[in-house]
Amino acid sequence: MGNAVWFQNFGVVAIFLAPGISDHGIALLNLESTVGKKRGGFKFLNDWLQDPQVHTVIKDAWRGAFRGTKMFQLVSKLKAVKRQLQCFHHDHFSNISHRVTLAREALALVQGELNHHPRDDSLIEQENSLLQNLLKVQAIERSFFQQRAKI
Repeated sequence: MGNAVWFQNFGVVAIFLAPGISDHGIALLNLESTVGKKRGGFKFLNDWLQDPQVHTVIKDAWRGAFRGTKMFQLVSKLKAVKRQLQCFHHDHFSNISHRVTLAREALALVQGELNHHPRDDSLIEQENSLLQNLLKVQAIERSFFQQRAKI
């Protein structure tokens, strides 16, 4: 179903099978090389609502000045909110598993120092702060994977 140049550029293969008892033949097409992976759709993460900044991000994006029909304005506002939420996600929630790892490492480092200086108040405060941060990012990670798995 193509010449040599076609197969070099596209790699699409078509195989025609015998019709058997039917009066129609079966065609098997291999289109793997031409089909690209589609990017996943936009998903609103429930954890965004735990951050007080998200309401401001949404309000600011929604208040933008848009011209056109009411439907066009609505679509434009939704797209603006989507863009702002994607930036917000990138700044605050992206690479959550890596953030958990970093929080664990930072806590372990301070706890190691605390073993050498058990009465240092600044290290105790730092440990408490890092522990709270670790618990927060672990909760976000757990919620992210639960929502992703639709539990």
